[in-house]
Order: sequence, then structure tokens, then C-alpha cells
Amino acid sequence: MIKNLNLKRKIAILFSLLLAVSNVVVQGAGAVKAEESSRDAIVRIAKEEIGNQEYEKDGIENWNKYSTDLGVDGNGYAWCAIFVYWVFKQAGLKQSVYKNVSNWMSVYYTYNETNGEKHVRGDGYYPVPGDLVVFDWKNGGNQFDHIGIVINYDGSTMTYIDGNSESSNGTVAEHTYSVNEETIYGYICPDYEDSEAVLIKYEELKVDGTVFPEGNLEEGKPFSISGVVQSPSALTKVSVNIYNEAGEWMTGAESEAGGYSFDIHRLDNAISFGKLSAGNYRFVVYAENKGGDKKTLTDKIFSIGNIEGGAQQKKADIKEKIRENAIKLKLYGKKLEKIYTKNPVLIRCFFNEVLENPGFVRVCK
Repeated sequence: MIKNLNLKRKIAILFSLLLAVSNVVVQGAGAVKAEESSRDAIVRIAKEEIGNQEYEKDGIENWNKYSTDLGVDGNGYAWCAIFVYWVFKQAGLKQSVYKNVSNWMSVYYTYNETNGEKHVRGDGYYPVPGDLVVFDWKNGGNQFDHIGIVINYDGSTMTYIDGNSESSNGTVAEHTYSVNEETIYGYICPDYEDSEAVLIKYEELKVDGTVFPEGNLEEGKPFSISGVVQSPSALTKVSVNIYNEAGEWMTGAESEAGGYSFDIHRLDNAISFGKLSAGNYRFVVYAENKGGDKKTLTDKIFSIGNIEGGAQQKKADIKEKIRENAIKLKLYGKKLEKIYTKNPVLIRCFFNEVLENPGFVRVCK
């Protein structure tokens, strides 16, 4: 009986192993896994290729496995776009998302033929992992020089993976750029059928990761601002303005934004801190969205030159923190009061033995 039981177990284990192996073979290395979206698959497959390098053959450079796998005459040419096409094909995406390729696939072809939204840098759109980023190395030449796959966006920087990376000796490599990088031409948001599942959602209209003027700034010196406005619905307006003590507008800038987030650093060049004369000023960030929210996100006092206003603001900030902590202590006091009414002996023990003698702690019964 025991021998039969062991035999059954062995057969069951062997069957499980065979089933697992067959699943791997059927699924393949790059195919979309059942639990992941198309965007997730694109990012995963691109990451798995990091480090693959081109090689030289018959005296010709730029030979690569991606052109060979696709069976296209791309060897000997720049292959950044071929790499993107290869990743899409490995993910098993439909041809409705990306078009067929003949000869070698150019960045221009990818930008114009890939189905989905096209965005240029500065139009208010910020990338989502699985988007494609297109570069114009001449900055303003309206040339499509390079392309990569976006794998991360944190509000101010964008990380992407590209093939034929010149800065990495013709490999598949990962890079991180500021979203304000001037050589970024724009983004392609492919028409993935399940793309809505991965879009970033924000719970409230607010500004995060801020660098704002505070205290006393030196007269005549420039100052650079940053911070990401986040919104639960599409932004329709973001403004940064500076007012003097009389409430008069001094300098500022405004954008229609358009996305769910907006880095105010993009308005930085239009705000002339260096031209402000000595005095006290207010720095105000304001935003509106399609959901009807209209909100002043920041209203801070700062000063130019040796003026008291900036120092007063710092004191005001400290007072506000003290006030907030006092409110918290009051709430804790009320909680202790409720506990005391139920068990006064326990509370007396706590105060007598712990608070009066911090070095001595015992169990109160």
C-alpha cells in the first residue's frame, strides 16, 4: 500500500513538472503574461534586453540580433526603431498598434505610422510607462533622430530604454532625462487596448516636490523654481505669479497645461527673480482643472535684499507648526482623559512611574 502511494506521488510530481515546462514553452520568453497589461509587457521585455550589444560583420558595423530576428535588411544601419518594433512584436501586440516593417524601420516611420496619440514636448502631456519617446538632437530641427521606450516617470524625470544607444557603445541601455530636456521632441502614446489600467491617478489638486523662494534672496540674483502640480482631472490652467506688498503683479507666467500633472519649472524662464528690486513679495501658485477645482496651491512671502519679510515668513511657518502640534497634543489629552475615566489607576501609574521617572518603566496593573 505504501509503495503504491509513493508511486502515485512520484507520478503526480512528474506530471506537474511536465505541465510547468509545457507552459513555459507555449508562452515563450517575450509574450504577454496573463496577469500583466500590454504596457507592462513592453516595459518588462525592454528591460530584459538591457546590455545586448551590436557587432561588426564583414567589416560592417551595426549588426544586431533584432534585425536578424525580424528578417529585415536592417543590419549595418542605426537600429533604435527596429528595437522598438521587435519589443512590440515579442509582446504579441496586434498590427493595429504598430504597422508592418519593410527594409529598415526609421524613427520617422515609427512616429507617423504607430497608431495612438502624438505629443510634442511642452504641450502639457507627461509620459506613461510603455509610451515611446522621440528625440531631435538638433533641438528645433524637427528631425526624428532617435527613439526609446519609456519605463518610468516620477514627475520631473523620465527614464527610457533604447537600442543602438550611442552613449553606451551601441547597446540596449537605460537612461534618465529631465522631462524638460530640450532634445526631447515628443512622445507617442500607442493605442493599447488596455492602456487605461496603468494611467497615473491623483486624488486631489495639489503641488508636490516644490522648490520655492523663501527667506531672503540676494538682489539681482536669479532663482529657479520647480514643483509638480497634480490633479485628479485634466488641468486647464496653472499659473505662477509674484506680487509686491501692495498686491501689484510684478512677474509671472501661465500655462493651459492639459495633462494630469504639470512641472512648474517649465514656467521658470518667464519669471524674472533677478529683476526684482529690494522688498517683500508674495509667491503664488494657482491651478484649475476640468473637474471644476480652482485652488491656490501656494502663497508664500519672501524678500529680496536684507528685508524683514522673509524672516517674518519663517517665523510664521514655525508658529504654524507649533500651533499644529498643540492641536495634536490637545487631541491626545482628550484621549487620555477618556481612558482615565475608565481606568484612573492605570493612568496615575503611567504618569507617576514613567513621566516623572523616564528611566524607570514597569508594568502597571
